Amino acid sequence: MRRVVSRIYGALFRASLAFTLTVNLVFFVGNSSAANSGGAESASAVASLSKSDRSQLEKDLTQEAQRIVKRLPPLEGQLSNKHDVSARFDSAGKVLIVDLGRDYVPKINGAEFEDNLHAISRSLLPLFDDVVTIDGIEFRYSGKDIYYYFPKDYRPSPVQKKTDVKPVALPQAAVAAQKKVMISAGHGAYYHYGYKDWRYQRDNFNGVVEDLVTPPMSTYLSQFLISNSNALTSFVRSQDSTIHAPSGLEWWKVASRYYLANKYPELTAVWNSKSKSPREGDIERTEDLYARPLFANNQKVDALLHVHTNGVAETTARGLRIFYQTGRVEDKKFAESVHCYMKEAISTTPGYETYPTGSVNFDDNAETREATMPSVIAEVGFHTNPDDQLALKDPVFQKAAMRGFEKGYRMYQEGKACEPFQITETPNINSPLNKSFDVLSHYKGNPRFPVKRVSKATSCPSGLTCAGSTKSLTGASPFKVQGNCNYNGTALKKFQMTWEVIFTDADGVTAKTTYVTNCGA
Repeated sequence: MRRVVSRIYGALFRASLAFTLTVNLVFFVGNSSAANSGGAESASAVASLSKSDRSQLEKDLTQEAQRIVKRLPPLEGQLSNKHDVSARFDSAGKVLIVDLGRDYVPKINGAEFEDNLHAISRSLLPLFDDVVTIDGIEFRYSGKDIYYYFPKDYRPSPVQKKTDVKPVALPQAAVAAQKKVMISAGHGAYYHYGYKDWRYQRDNFNGVVEDLVTPPMSTYLSQFLISNSNALTSFVRSQDSTIHAPSGLEWWKVASRYYLANKYPELTAVWNSKSKSPREGDIERTEDLYARPLFANNQKVDALLHVHTNGVAETTARGLRIFYQTGRVEDKKFAESVHCYMKEAISTTPGYETYPTGSVNFDDNAETREATMPSVIAEVGFHTNPDDQLALKDPVFQKAAMRGFEKGYRMYQEGKACEPFQITETPNINSPLNKSFDVLSHYKGNPRFPVKRVSKATSCPSGLTCAGSTKSLTGASPFKVQGNCNYNGTALKKFQMTWEVIFTDADGVTAKTTYVTNCGA
């Protein structure tokens, strides 16, 4: 989600740091597992490291954070980019606190500053992947948070309603009241007063520009929300392909600030929220950040969903990331649901089974901080990574990711826990010849019906025809279909067939199982 300022990034040091993290934390987890019958959760590993190991880990992370900061251009008001950076974990080992020093505080707490903080956090977080879970990264400035220096920007967490839990057995005909969901596609072109031109907020990486790849995904998301969640959707960016005269670009390519100014000229507090600031630099990019949640507040929507891609200078960083606003309990639940079901949807899509699905972390973003309703950011992939670039340009991947985003929203609204669809057991069958029987497939998760069941024989006795079938199923676990051991010949007294079955729900999520039929048993 940021303009990358350097594409060459100290890969050897990062590899060394990642190795240090892995060795230290896996060593601890292994020892704890041996000492405790239940084992130790990796999420608590940092807090349980020895004092010396923890100190070394924090020293390495400090060095890495310092390297990142040194490569970022200083902003107005900052003394230089040679800041005294420190990184340490909180007492619980769940939050990494990065102190950038008082001289890192800029003149303006705007989009450029937020981008630089993202450059730091989005580069550090991948180091923890598959090693240890942390809740997020907090920034300090000589021990103070940024609102000590910009008190007018502080927003207390709103009082949010708890999730409405619907009965599990809600009849299909009993359609829930429509929820209003606003979709925010990342960025868009804006006018820069310094360069005196219109420019996209993110760079082009091998044909992937975040400003241009997020609108198609947002359209898919809207379609799925309407058809599957009965949602009333709206957008903060234009969907129009006519020309925006000032920029010469199609309207859908332009940032939300200009779309809202054109459509709602009276809502100056929404799209011109920094009206007292001089018209200089990227002030309108900052206004664009704020316009999105402020418009959602104005429209009194029930949820605000942000679609973004990610970018850091290290091109090996990749995969899905979900962010929610620091300190908001409901947003965290929402984010965890979105992550769960985006992971489910992507990992069951052919070609993307091993796509990295990252983590859920808190973060302080204007887009979520200013929102008074549950709001999450889905950074679908890193536009700076060659593999992710291919995925981000693939409509198959885009649709899978947005199906998961919609399902995460739907499951959150229904108060359902994270439980990916899977077949837990299909017992083998022992049957006499020429008898019918039930094939039971026990499942867990939240499939959307109908579920298509396609079976095929992977082993079949010579001379027999073992025909597969396609069935449409609904209902609670277990799924039930009828099979048989019909045989009209005399040569065989008993035989065995092995079956592979693929279940695909209405969201395209798949689950597989195998079982054996012993006929003549």
